[in-house]
Amino acid sequence: MFKLYSKATLGDYEQAELLKRFVSEELEPGNVPSNINFDEAFENWKKKQLHNEIYQVSSEWGINDVILEKAVEAYSVAKPDEIPYIDDDLTNSIDFASIEDPKTSNLLEHNIALSKELPEIVSKLKKKYKKI
Repeated sequence: MFKLYSKATLGDYEQAELLKRFVSEELEPGNVPSNINFDEAFENWKKKQLHNEIYQVSSEWGINDVILEKAVEAYSVAKPDEIPYIDDDLTNSIDFASIEDPKTSNLLEHNIALSKELPEIVSKLKKKYKKI
């Protein structure tokens, strides 16, 4: 019971932090037009933030950001160990030479490390930017 409560609280906290950032970065400075619904503006902003994080992760791991974005969108928290597109598209899109600071010394080790890390990365992104 405690685990479920703590995960829900963490999700609520992340959503509250995103909302606080949106208000301070977009709403207070007047970057949101008055003819746009607040919820719509917030969701659009979250999509942009998600895209930026996906791009960072993609660069860090040398994978295609479009495919990673599709994987995050298709990911289901009900099946946390199933990462869409991991076996074919994501691992085949790796450009090991493009990674500025590789975590491993070769492509095989990189694939193994990516396969271990990706479920956590995708899950975290999906939960952080879920629709309220």
